[in-house]
Amino acid sequence: MKRKIVVSILLALVIVSLFVVLHIFATNSPWVYLGPEDYRLVPSGNGNFVVFNALQDIDKQKITEAISGIMTDSGVEIIPEGKNINITYEEMRGKIIPALKFYEITPKNTLEELNKGETFEIPSLWKNRGRAEEKLKFVRLHLNGKSVLSEDEPEFSRLIHSPDNTKYLLTDGIMELWLLELDTNNAVKISTDTYNGKTYDELSAELRKYFRSKGIEGPATLWWNDNPILSPDSSKIVYTTNRDCMTGGNSLWIYDFTTKEERPLVKNESGFGEYYRSDGWVDNTHIVARKYYQNDRVSYFTVDTDGRIEHLNIEGKHPHILSVSAQGLIAYTSDYSESRDIVVIRFGQDGNITELYRRAIDETLRTYDSKLMSPDGTRIAYLYAPDNNETSQNLVIADLRSSKDTIIERAPTKERIYNFCWLDNNRLLIHVGKVVNGMDKISS
Repeated sequence: MKRKIVVSILLALVIVSLFVVLHIFATNSPWVYLGPEDYRLVPSGNGNFVVFNALQDIDKQKITEAISGIMTDSGVEIIPEGKNINITYEEMRGKIIPALKFYEITPKNTLEELNKGETFEIPSLWKNRGRAEEKLKFVRLHLNGKSVLSEDEPEFSRLIHSPDNTKYLLTDGIMELWLLELDTNNAVKISTDTYNGKTYDELSAELRKYFRSKGIEGPATLWWNDNPILSPDSSKIVYTTNRDCMTGGNSLWIYDFTTKEERPLVKNESGFGEYYRSDGWVDNTHIVARKYYQNDRVSYFTVDTDGRIEHLNIEGKHPHILSVSAQGLIAYTSDYSESRDIVVIRFGQDGNITELYRRAIDETLRTYDSKLMSPDGTRIAYLYAPDNNETSQNLVIADLRSSKDTIIERAPTKERIYNFCWLDNNRLLIHVGKVVNGMDKISS
């Protein structure tokens, strides 16, 4: 009997000790555990931070099983084979996969669940191009006197938000560009239907004919408004097009919301071997872009909104831009094939370049679509994989004013760092992961 009492007391002490440790972690640590979900940020430029519970690997497996017509749980069939192959995501939510929920990350680093708010639908924007007849569904969330717009399935969202949070772009990725303003329930097409009197289909056929005449294999795709990027003041969009390049290559164009007109910004002058792509805006009037050559060489340049081009002198064997910020910051690695260093420079409106940060690493950078620079441009965060453990990722937060690095190898839970994004100038939303039964399980 005494032995049982001693064991019970020891167990109680362990539980109390664990509670104390967790309490200290929650109150004194710079880390705050949000929960066991992959809380993904809904893009917004109004200072509110809204997240949703993204699908985990196990959820994706369940979706695949459901679409294939059979669904099991612990080996027991719960959807008869061949009966639900047309099941929709909406029907899966809350039954096969978790119900979609939205939360606000508060200034106190807590999660507050949001009501679904106002929902609305608009007709499919691409129904006349052989696409399935379906409506696009949106959720307008209200918090702190402001609104945040999201698609009803944010995991697969095509919304591109403006920095001032008043405009959202919708694109099919090929030709049409639509504008959905924050407080409206309908989209307005801002892309044109013709170029030089010819439609998309006519120009597409012309481009394919030219490619075949030259014996060029592969798809001859016509891109009308590819890779649209809004300016920091939300007044303009830069994008790539090849509607004016019937002998190959492409150009950069610009659309102005004030005049509601588009025009060429960087024209293709030499034909097939001239390809351009924008990396982003460094201020309201200057864009960083790259030019590709047939020999795989890439050169970088800046172009202002009047079309004036200046070569961007970044060093390296095969330099590759990683991230661009509206404060004039450009982060790059000097050799993309190696990715073993990172450099941050500042672009001045006079065209002068100032180096702010440089670090050579004995590891490999991990690159994602995340913006690396903090919103105020004073810090940069990036991930790298150590040579001795490529499955792990270290997070570096560097102060660009002092060049001081903070290196984080793992979260306090000892799980590996999976990815991150900036919330504000002092907070990062970090995703960490572990492998469970061969699948990633992400927490935040």
